[in-house]
Amino acid sequence: MSSGPKTVATLSQDGQRVYRWDGKSWVQIGEAAGKLYGGGFTLLGINPASSDVTTWTKRNNWVRIGGPGAKFAITSVTVFGISPTGGDVWKWNNDGTDWKKIGGPANNLIVGGYNSLFATNPNTGDIHRWKTGDQWEKVGGPGSEFVVDGQGQLFGLSPKRDGVYKWSGSGEQWTKVGGPAARIIGGGFGVFGISPDSGDIWRFKSNDQWEKVGGPGKDFVVTDDGLFGINDAGEVWKYESGQTWTNLRAPGGQATKQIVASP
Repeated sequence: MSSGPKTVATLSQDGQRVYRWDGKSWVQIGEAAGKLYGGGFTLLGINPASSDVTTWTKRNNWVRIGGPGAKFAITSVTVFGISPTGGDVWKWNNDGTDWKKIGGPANNLIVGGYNSLFATNPNTGDIHRWKTGDQWEKVGGPGSEFVVDGQGQLFGLSPKRDGVYKWSGSGEQWTKVGGPAARIIGGGFGVFGISPDSGDIWRFKSNDQWEKVGGPGKDFVVTDDGLFGINDAGEVWKYESGQTWTNLRAPGGQATKQIVASP
């Protein structure tokens, strides 16, 4: 069984280099990219010239798997994408450029756990869970942001960002577990919220209990077993414990434009 992302990849500020943290150092694995998408199954790069989507082969080669898309999301086993117009949701068949339509329309994809997929409706803002084939079920109303943890549990931030809610796993029943928050971030290592007042980052423990794990950052990403962030200087930091972080520096000596989870 495939696992979730174990590390992170970054895109340099000038968009010309892609790096991956191998646990000891930064290794350049690619060149120019318009944007990165990461997950347990693979790492995607958007060709800045054609907008085609390419996948990293782990031999530092990048192979085209499809044309342009509005957004992409990666689980532990495959890739999903939204068509350029937002009208369709597609699932990659993990071979060549073969994709299958499974739904739509959608304006955002939320993934997590082993192969959990949710999508938001661009007209109503409602969130739906993908079941199988082209079958979907509504699980909730609009939210400003949604994330999924390592167990496939769905969390949402209310439209006014004044409450964080956890989906019960059935129907449209949700329980408030915290808030307010400027945003929420989720993955295998847990669910985190950013304080709208201080910018501090907090980790969800259980029920409505949260613990502070760090100060403000420009962006954060959650892997299967870790939390990473970048500061305003473009340096990457890795969370250790308590409120202790390790500075992994700026890959290649260049400020970081984007950070994503990576296999």
